[in-house]
Amino acid sequence: MKVLLTALITAFSLAWAYPFEIYEKSRPAVEGAQVFVIDPFYEGRLDDFFREIKRAGSDTVFLRVFHNKGDRVHLGGENPCPEGGVYFASETACVTADILDSASKSAEKHGVKLFAWMATRSLSFLKTEDNLSLSFTPDGGKSGGYGANIFNPAVRSALLALFTELAEYEIDGILLQDDFIMKYAEGADPFACKEFSEKTGMACTAEEFFYPSATSAFGKRKTAYDRWNRWKADELAKLFLEIRRACRLINPKLLWAVNIYYETPVYADKGLLWYSHDMTKLVASGADYLAIMAYHEQISREMRLGERATLDYLKNMALSSIGKAGSGQIIFKVQVRRFDSERSPIEADEINSVRSALRSGGGTNFIRLPVNSPRDISGGQ
Repeated sequence: MKVLLTALITAFSLAWAYPFEIYEKSRPAVEGAQVFVIDPFYEGRLDDFFREIKRAGSDTVFLRVFHNKGDRVHLGGENPCPEGGVYFASETACVTADILDSASKSAEKHGVKLFAWMATRSLSFLKTEDNLSLSFTPDGGKSGGYGANIFNPAVRSALLALFTELAEYEIDGILLQDDFIMKYAEGADPFACKEFSEKTGMACTAEEFFYPSATSAFGKRKTAYDRWNRWKADELAKLFLEIRRACRLINPKLLWAVNIYYETPVYADKGLLWYSHDMTKLVASGADYLAIMAYHEQISREMRLGERATLDYLKNMALSSIGKAGSGQIIFKVQVRRFDSERSPIEADEINSVRSALRSGGGTNFIRLPVNSPRDISGGQ
C-alpha cells in the first residue's frame, strides 16, 4: 500500500511539473478538406456546411483562420481589417470575424475534426518595415526578406500570443501555413546574425557564406553557409517547439501539422537549402503530422515532367516521406481544383491517379484542396 501511495504521489508531482506531457494523444487517420474561403452560400448555415462536408467524404477540415491584405473574406463578409487580421478572438491582431467559435461547434456536432490553418511569417500585419527579415544579395548588399523576422522579440511575442489565443478554442489541431520557412539567403538582419555569431562564434556575412558573384545567386556556397543554414533549420524547429509547448499548457490535446514543400521529402538537401526545413527535426520537435504539398500540376510544370513521370515522382515522394516519419504522420495534400485564375475542377480520374500513386508509396492520409464548398470535394476517392 505504501509503495502504491508513493507511486501516486510521484505521478501527481510529475503531472504538476510537466502539465503538457500528461495526455496520451492518438493520431487519427485523415481524409481532409482544406478550406480557403467558405462560400457565401453558407452564411448563417455553418451547420449545413459541416454536415455536407462530412457527407462528401471528409472527416477533417483545415480552416483558414488568418486574413492577409487582399484576401477574400470567409462567407463574403465585410472586411474590417484592411491590413489583415484573424478569424478568432484576439487582443494581438485585428479580428476580421470570429468564425472559429461557431465553426468548432458545428464541426463537433457533425463529427468533423477541425484544425485551424494558421500563418506565421507571411501575416501581412506582422510584415512591417521594422519587423521584416533581411536577405543577403549577390552584389554584397541586403534586401527585404521573405517575411516577418522570427528573431525579432516583438514578432516572436506576437506569434506566441496569437497561437495561445487559438489554443483557447475547442479545436482538434493547428496546421502551420507553408510560410514557416526561411529562404536561401534570408537571415542577414542584425537580430538573426547577432544570435548566430553569439551561438557559433562564426561571422555572419555574405563573404563568409558565399564565393563572390554578381551575376548569379551568389555562385557556390562556402562551408560556413551549410553551418548557417543548419542553424536556421534548428531555430525554426525550436520556435515550433516553443509555440507548441505554450499552447499545450492551455490545450494539451492539440494535434500539430506542418506544411512541407514537395521537394523536401525526396531532396532533403534542397529542402534545407531553399526552406531551412528538416523533416526529422520537426518531428522531433513534436509535429504530429507533416502535410506534404503533393500538388501534381505544380510538380509537373516546375519539374517539366510528363504524366507518367509525375506519378512516379509522387510514389517516390510518398516512400521518402514515410521513411522519415511513418505513414501515420504523413498527410498528402491533393489538388481537386486547379490553381489558375479559373479554379476549374480537376477530373475524378486524374485525382484518383494521383491518390493511387501516393497510396502505392504507402500514403494513407489525404487532404483535398482548395475547397470553398462541399461541392469542391465530391470528385476523387
